[in-house]
Amino acid sequence: MTGARFLAWVAERPIAAVPLILIAIAERVGWTLAGHMAMLDTELRNVATTWAQTGWVADAFRAGSGPTAHVGALPAVISGVVVRAFGTDTPATVLTLTALSGLVVVATALILNRVFARFGTPAVIRGVAMVLICALPLHLELEARSLRVYENGTAALLVALMLLAVVRLDAAKSVDLSDMLGLSVLAALMIALSPIIGVTGVAMLAILALRRMDWRERFRAMSILGVVLAATMLPWALRNHSVLGEMVWTRGNFGLEFALGMHPAAVDPIDPAATYLARLAEIHPYGSDPAYRAMQAAGGELSYARQLGDRTWGWVAAHPGQAGWIAARHLREFYFPPPWLWHHTAQPDATTAWRIIGVNLIAALALVGLIAGLIRRQWQFVYLLPPIVLLPLPYLLTQPLVRYRYAIASLLVFMAADYLARLTGRGQRVLKHHD
Repeated sequence: MTGARFLAWVAERPIAAVPLILIAIAERVGWTLAGHMAMLDTELRNVATTWAQTGWVADAFRAGSGPTAHVGALPAVISGVVVRAFGTDTPATVLTLTALSGLVVVATALILNRVFARFGTPAVIRGVAMVLICALPLHLELEARSLRVYENGTAALLVALMLLAVVRLDAAKSVDLSDMLGLSVLAALMIALSPIIGVTGVAMLAILALRRMDWRERFRAMSILGVVLAATMLPWALRNHSVLGEMVWTRGNFGLEFALGMHPAAVDPIDPAATYLARLAEIHPYGSDPAYRAMQAAGGELSYARQLGDRTWGWVAAHPGQAGWIAARHLREFYFPPPWLWHHTAQPDATTAWRIIGVNLIAALALVGLIAGLIRRQWQFVYLLPPIVLLPLPYLLTQPLVRYRYAIASLLVFMAADYLARLTGRGQRVLKHHD
């Protein structure tokens, strides 16, 4: 079998998922066993552990810090189920979470493969993208360690599922009630996982409604979505009102994250990494005793975050030019993370510099490819706009980290591969409908 035929086989044959899964899990588990068993010490890990032991979404900042809306319930429960089954930070827990992360990576790639088959991307090119994502991971440390706990891998999977659903329905004869209900449930899951991921999902549904529904169908779809969102978000908001005193519908940490990203020292830092770490130590209640005491003095996490947010908005209003400069840099850092952001959570190795170059090149090709697709009136590409354009928006105000962009990392690989195929004359102009 030639290389091209093998890559086409990977893209077109369901049986190819088996070796991809085995390779992906083996690589990530192997990296974990090679001296990386320690879990990340983070707020979400704390909450997942407390939930596993007590059933409470609590203790984000330290043991005994109490109920929290700093993180969402769903991300904590996803990893907390494994912690409850195998224990806190046990080898079984660590390896199971790592293997599940690898499985999510492959599942995301498989779904995106079907999306881009419908876009007309050749099978060989889709095979290249799948092999790159699953077997030659550019984000190995993130996938094998951070995504044991953080929700960004699951977010990437849900974004891919929503893309496939709306692209299929865009080409269907009609969108019926069962479709509307299914899409609404998926959007609700996305919001429960991450507010900005949920916004991208709802935006994709809005595009589908504008393209494929009349006004009566749009009203029906909006009504179903509203009911489903209320059914999923209201219990969390009522819980927050009961234990925190406020109706927090998603998360209550924006003011804190805003203050981490926007402040005078961030305007033109000589050492961005040191500046970021200093700001963390100054205001973040996790890992900083002075900041934790300040949070307690403010009356709790919600009041503390609100005070930080108000002060930051005041600084932004007084220094719009400097704030705009920071926001522009954050946008660049989101799509093209500088080395210090890579080194923030993982020690560099011999491959780090090459992987940074690869990730930046992929992002550049993907963004140009998106513009080119819209120019050539391949209107299915409009469904790519929400994850690619909306997802970075909150991080203009907060400090973007590499894991925040992971929700679109595999999508960018497929977009870059598709653009290269078309740029070299290998792309297909006729849209294919694959199931």
